[in-house]
Amino acid sequence: MTSRKYRTGLGKDVQVLTNKCGVYRPDLHRLLGGDLRKLWCITSIDAGSVRLEVIRHLEHLVDMYAEGDDNVIARVFFNITDNLAMQKESLED
Repeated sequence: MTSRKYRTGLGKDVQVLTNKCGVYRPDLHRLLGGDLRKLWCITSIDAGSVRLEVIRHLEHLVDMYAEGDDNVIARVFFNITDNLAMQKESLED
């Protein structure tokens, strides 16, 4: 069983991914935090590789927990949508 403090820390690490450029931040590896990188088995420090792994994990979580409009909103929230117009809007905010 994971401790509440550990889960709260992971929640904050994931929440950071909703700020500014989402998963397209240049400092993504650092922002993930060690616990989240460990949980998601992210060992690379290459920005592109880290981004692909994070997108894969976020897409899985979004598909598992969000349906319909909530799924679309979550994808925009994390900036993992395939819709380029939505990506542009979220980057400008």
